[in-house]
Amino acid sequence: MHGWRGTLDDEPKQGDGPWDALVDEVHKASDSRVILSHEYFAELPDDRVRKFVADLDRPVHVVFTLRNQAALLSSSWQQTLKGGQRRTFPAWLRESLGEGSSKGRLGRLWRRLQLADLVEKWAEVVGPENITIVVVDKSDRQRLYRTFEQLLDLPEGLLPEDGDGQTSNRSMSAVEAAFFRRVNESMAETDERSRDLFIKLYRRGAINRVLAERTPAADEARLLPPQWAVDRVVKLTQRQVERIRKLPVNVVGVLDVLSTPVSADPHDEPAEVTEVPIDLAAMVTSGMLEAAYGVEKERQETSRARKVKKALKSVKPAAVRPTDSVSRLKGAMGRKPR
Repeated sequence: MHGWRGTLDDEPKQGDGPWDALVDEVHKASDSRVILSHEYFAELPDDRVRKFVADLDRPVHVVFTLRNQAALLSSSWQQTLKGGQRRTFPAWLRESLGEGSSKGRLGRLWRRLQLADLVEKWAEVVGPENITIVVVDKSDRQRLYRTFEQLLDLPEGLLPEDGDGQTSNRSMSAVEAAFFRRVNESMAETDERSRDLFIKLYRRGAINRVLAERTPAADEARLLPPQWAVDRVVKLTQRQVERIRKLPVNVVGVLDVLSTPVSADPHDEPAEVTEVPIDLAAMVTSGMLEAAYGVEKERQETSRARKVKKALKSVKPAAVRPTDSVSRLKGAMGRKPR
């Protein structure tokens, strides 16, 4: 097993129940403009794209927010660590970027790199004039927010540039990523382990807490993709950009930013991590213990609630004998007036 079953490595599954509820909510909205946003929308198959637009039954404008593709390699692998990924970064890249890798669990990265295919798929349904590509560029951090303000007819400056300033979405350092991969690797394969428990204890209690609260030391190295992977993704993205240029879609920003080379590790295999900072180990341990306490407390409360409910069902109404005063009252009420 290379990752947790049914996790971030798996194909996105769209159930009609939640979708129908969302469509109903859109139909009831009094606003003239409604925004629906999810990364999985880009990966919907052709038939689901058509259903998506048909069910909404209103004008649809599709916005793609695209980033430098090579710069996403490290974060893409890190996301799989949250689902139990055991492959090393280079091994995962070799399989994900290999020829014919468009199918299976590792195919998601390869498919996401086919930018022109994703854009063309939606353009065929809504029309290229209803497609906007926003190139996310560090040199203009306000571009994304100002573009959405215009599309949604919001006051300029309403959307904050940096949100709340928290670091919960930061990338892992190289040592953090190596540590979590080794933890994944050491966990036994067993069908009995609860995925829900895995998410609560490990992903939320350990990984998310580290990313939200820990500040890596200044000497902790960044996780960089190997040079060969960067080179391949840059060339692939350049071809995708040239295809997009030929499409009559709206583009905000410079498309060449998507294929700009980024910093890379000159070694095919990174140096092995044999030691981890004690504050990292302590935070992971305490985070999982606190999460486990919360899970146990929730289990106990649920168990008590079930026992009370069962006890209430078993209680039979007791026969109540009327008191003397009640009997006299009933007798008085039953007498005929003189």
